[in-house]
Amino acid sequence: MDSLHRTEKACACVVRDGHILLFRHPEAGVQLPKGTIENGEAPDVAVLRELAEESGICSTATPQLVSTVAFIRKPSGEQSDEPLEHQTWHLYLIEGAASLPTAWDHVAVGSAVEDGLTFSYFWHPLSVSFESAFPLADPVFANVTDRVAHFIEQQ
Repeated sequence: MDSLHRTEKACACVVRDGHILLFRHPEAGVQLPKGTIENGEAPDVAVLRELAEESGICSTATPQLVSTVAFIRKPSGEQSDEPLEHQTWHLYLIEGAASLPTAWDHVAVGSAVEDGLTFSYFWHPLSVSFESAFPLADPVFANVTDRVAHFIEQQ
């Protein structure tokens, strides 16, 4: 495991009225806004940058750290032919503004891999299991949404 490439990720867990913000990636299925933390960048700064790049949301809310979790996975999901890497995800809870629409599309920016892709955003009830609602999605996102739901229940 020590020979695996290591990557730090910031994941925006935007929640409003018991729902979490998800999107349909045209190539990788249903997921949450997240991305690689740049060299020298703080995770709580990276999560707001990633949220803006991937969703168009320019949040002024203070992100609250939910958890830091490590995964061994392929960079673009299990269906890719990429080698495994060690990813550390910093999960941040961000309060979703009431003014955000029920659903919208956003053209991603900021990443050579995702620039120009259209992401379709929607709200998913935290009371409904991610895994049962999206059985073909990468299971890492079920892990994340379960952690967020548990974190909120404990508050």
